[in-house]
Amino acid sequence: MNRLFKIVSAPVLIVGLFLGAGAAYLGPPYVYWATSGYSQSSFLLTFGSAPQEERLLDAIIYKEPMIQDKYETTQQWRKAQREGNRLNIKLDNNSSVVIAPYSPDREADTVFPNGGRIKGVWLTEPQTRIHFPVFIVRVLYFIVAFFGAVLAVHLFRWLWYFSLARLRELSQAIRGG
Repeated sequence: MNRLFKIVSAPVLIVGLFLGAGAAYLGPPYVYWATSGYSQSSFLLTFGSAPQEERLLDAIIYKEPMIQDKYETTQQWRKAQREGNRLNIKLDNNSSVVIAPYSPDREADTVFPNGGRIKGVWLTEPQTRIHFPVFIVRVLYFIVAFFGAVLAVHLFRWLWYFSLARLRELSQAIRGG
């Protein structure tokens, strides 16, 4: 136990505790792991407050590598929604990606008046997301910040010791030579 206190001193623990508490308090607590229906890529999304479907959709659009003009796409889906429509990105002749907030009472498929149908896939839907509990996220922020601070202090101490040893060697070389 005494060896542990030699390695980790009280000031280092206090700094680690403060940084851990600060990270747990300030870090965005709403964390999602979401998969895009377009590229099938998965993204880590963080929010300061519980997001609505619109915010989740915007976040996916801005992370989606296959959407080139992200701002224009967000404006287009908002305009389509105001007009009572949905924005679709055509994948092939038989399928498209629906760029609209997920709605459980609307299907993703596009049905035409003449009976034609195009298979639709939501850009994001609840089944393709994992929401991490806020408590666990905050605990992880605390742990990472605490151990990061302790590690950083020890790394700084080691670098300081190493640089002082090299400085001593350098001064001896100058005096001796």
